[in-house]
Amino acid sequence: MEFHIPTIFVMLVAGCITLAASALAASERHAGDGLREWGLALCIHATSYILFALRDTIPDFLSIVCANSLFSISYTIFYYAVHVFLGVHTKHKIYFWGPPLIITIGVVVFFDSVIFRVLLVNAMLVLQGFLVQKALLNHKFNFSVRGRNLMVFGIGLSIIALAWKFCVAIVAPHQIMSIFQSSPVQVTLYVVTFISLIMVSTGFALMAKERSDAALRKAALLDRLTGCWNRVRIEEILQQECTAMDIRLRC
Repeated sequence: MEFHIPTIFVMLVAGCITLAASALAASERHAGDGLREWGLALCIHATSYILFALRDTIPDFLSIVCANSLFSISYTIFYYAVHVFLGVHTKHKIYFWGPPLIITIGVVVFFDSVIFRVLLVNAMLVLQGFLVQKALLNHKFNFSVRGRNLMVFGIGLSIIALAWKFCVAIVAPHQIMSIFQSSPVQVTLYVVTFISLIMVSTGFALMAKERSDAALRKAALLDRLTGCWNRVRIEEILQQECTAMDIRLRC
């Protein structure tokens, strides 16, 4: 069965726009949840796929240089959205804008070499994926990490697919000479990218929900005046201690 690559691009664009609309609709101003930034990144991601899909119908500068630059910029904003959610700041701004700058310059320099473009772009995207994973894994969460784990797994899938394409560009470059070429590596990359987008965006939204739930639970168990545990929490602790004591006595 041969996959129709332009149709896959339409699926990717539709997925990005749907996820972006969901993130922006769920975001609140000054909430610090990063959903607004995440929605913006998805919109830019969709724009890059539109430019890719218009290859050979628009100027090559737009469908090659601008498309790859926007693709990397969307990764940068994903990375920034994670920092906004975590409430952390990094002194190394090069991690944000270094990869898009390198990709833009590199694609211009190697404009006539498909293989060098693929190697450079995929290497930078893998690096950006690792940076997002590192930020998530190094942070200490005070609530459930199911959303974090889903994001890390989704990013991992994308990194594996990008690394595979990087290797194929070295050992079998004939499989990736055209963006519309329906080769196994191309189809796998696009399908995995679609799956990864859904998993990572769902994980990000789940993280926001888990943090909100944890904050609501804490507020429900604290006395507003004194800041001490209220009766509900004291009864929970008492029940836990009684259960633990009963287990020890049985042993």
